[in-house]
Amino acid sequence: MMEACPEGHCTEAIATPEVFAKDPEFVPGTSGLVYPAAGFADIAHRHDTETLEFNLADTEQSSLFDHHITSKADETVPAYVNSLIASS
Repeated sequence: MMEACPEGHCTEAIATPEVFAKDPEFVPGTSGLVYPAAGFADIAHRHDTETLEFNLADTEQSSLFDHHITSKADETVPAYVNSLIASS
């Protein structure tokens, strides 16, 4: 189950660009359509951060992402994270 960004934390993340400079930015489900998360892919691109969208279908934001994984986010995100952990 995905949770909303705690009050103030999303604004803080946007104001702290180094957050996007280290790890891939994952946007599960429709969260990429709702602000402030909808702006994360654009910010991440400005910092050369890999971006991944996990959703059942393309969205109007899909072109902003490096990768679009079409499937249920609650299944594909954990599988993707496990594959990253296994390869490290």
